[in-house]
Amino acid sequence: MFLETTLIGSALGGLFRLAPEVIRLFDKRNERAHELAMMDKNLEYDAARHKWQLQAVETQGQMVLDAAGMEALVESIRAQGRPTGFVWVDAMSAAVRPLLTFWWVIVLYSLVLGARFYLMTKSGLGSAETITLLWGSPEQGIVSSIFTFWFLDRVIKKRPIS
Repeated sequence: MFLETTLIGSALGGLFRLAPEVIRLFDKRNERAHELAMMDKNLEYDAARHKWQLQAVETQGQMVLDAAGMEALVESIRAQGRPTGFVWVDAMSAAVRPLLTFWWVIVLYSLVLGARFYLMTKSGLGSAETITLLWGSPEQGIVSSIFTFWFLDRVIKKRPIS
C-alpha cells in the first residue's frame, strides 16, 4: 500500500508540476495568435490610413487645380477687357462676342428653327404643337448659356480680387 501511495503521489506530483507548464504552452500559443491577429489589424489599419491620406492628397490637389483654373478664367476674362492701344484691334475684340452671339442666335439658329417649323407644319402638325416640340431642353440650354455667358462675365469683372 505504501508503494502504491508513493507511486500515486509521485504521479500526481509530477502531473501537478507539469500542469503549469502545459497551461503556459497553451497561453503562449494563444498569445502568439493574439499578436498575429493584432499585427493583421495594424496592417489593415495602416492600409486604410494610407488610402485615406492618398484620397485627401488627391482631393486637395484637385481643389488647387480647380482654384487655379478659376483664377486663370477670371484673369483671361480681365485680359480680354484691357485695351491694347490699337483702336481697330480693341474694337474687333469688343465686337467678336456680340457678333458671334448675334450670328448664332438671330441668324443661323433662327433660320434652322424656322425651317423646322415650316417642315413640321407642312407635314400636318399644328402651330402650337410644333412650337412645343421645337422648344426643348437643347434650346433652353443654348439660351441659358448665352445669358450666363453675358451676365456672368460682368459679375466676374466686377468681383473684387481677394
